[in-house]
Amino acid sequence: LPISICSYCGHKYLSPRYPDSFYREFFKKEYGKSLFKKTNPTKKYLKFQKERGERVYSFLNKFLKEQNNSKLLDHGTATGLALVPWLKNNWDCFGIDPHKPSVEYAQNQGLNVKYGYGEKLPYKSNNFEVILSLGSFEHAYDVNKTFKEFNRTLKKNGILFLRWRSDKLSGSPLEYYNYVTNRYFTKNSLLNLLSKHNFKITKFINTKIEGYDTFEYIIAKKNNK
Repeated sequence: LPISICSYCGHKYLSPRYPDSFYREFFKKEYGKSLFKKTNPTKKYLKFQKERGERVYSFLNKFLKEQNNSKLLDHGTATGLALVPWLKNNWDCFGIDPHKPSVEYAQNQGLNVKYGYGEKLPYKSNNFEVILSLGSFEHAYDVNKTFKEFNRTLKKNGILFLRWRSDKLSGSPLEYYNYVTNRYFTKNSLLNLLSKHNFKITKFINTKIEGYDTFEYIIAKKNNK
């Protein structure tokens, strides 16, 4: 696939890429086949979602004392099962995802998950204390609109927790350069993006929270401007 690299910050991205209409149709249903080889979530994937949620909650909760038991949005929540440990600890949880079978599964479980995209979040402004985006923002067609929405829907001093895939290749390049992931960040390009949308990074984390060598994390806070 055609890859461009910014000579200033090292940001890597597909250029040219498929139109937004392609991705909207793809993520609606076919994305599941690329993820778990069939349209609907498998038992193995559901188990992974639960375990991922427990790992992220256990690690991140200690940084969220001021926001404890508040409103949380999981951007790219899939089946929503990663929200379960937060719900058990009295958080008011919401999720959004573009894969309809996963959203339907979440809704059948009684989880507050909507079908949609980060570029236009169906929530009012200044609504959440915490937003999680565990790699999902790398799939966003318009990442600037997505981060503008993160800023709009977060309250002042709200926390944005990001998982990004390190730009250091590990394993097959197909894990990185594929048609479902639009871009790969460096720390510099993430700093630029977050600063542009009025966020301040408070912590870089390279702990293997979800058990993967190539995943890194950022805690950022919305500025009071």
